[in-house]
Amino acid sequence: MSVMRIISYRDGELALEVNTPEDALTVAVCMEKCAGFIRADLTAPKRKRSTGKYSQNHHLNGHIMQICRETGNDFATVKMAVKEAAMETGYPYEMFRGKMYPVREALSSTDECAILIEAAHRIAAELGIYLVERNGE
Repeated sequence: MSVMRIISYRDGELALEVNTPEDALTVAVCMEKCAGFIRADLTAPKRKRSTGKYSQNHHLNGHIMQICRETGNDFATVKMAVKEAAMETGYPYEMFRGKMYPVREALSSTDECAILIEAAHRIAAELGIYLVERNGE
């Protein structure tokens, strides 16, 4: 599902900005085969996770690094383990060839990033790892 910007809305007609090649292809197919009709679920976009110092992203990656140091595993392995654990509690995933794959972190909302952070906390607790929060708190 993509996020599109509304260009104009007047007299019941909505104009959207297409952001990806996939969306452009969908629009082209609909124009050709569906008389220009398309099905769209309109919702407000999700709040993107925060980035930068003291952000959710920094918090999550800091915990992943701490788990890496304690276990000797590499960052990508621990991050995937956190995402897989997070899927059990509502982190979104995509299906491919009958298998669940967690969505890219860059696509996650603030709520979904919170699920990832809680999964990192849970994994650390299961391994007996004490996670240090910001400023040693």
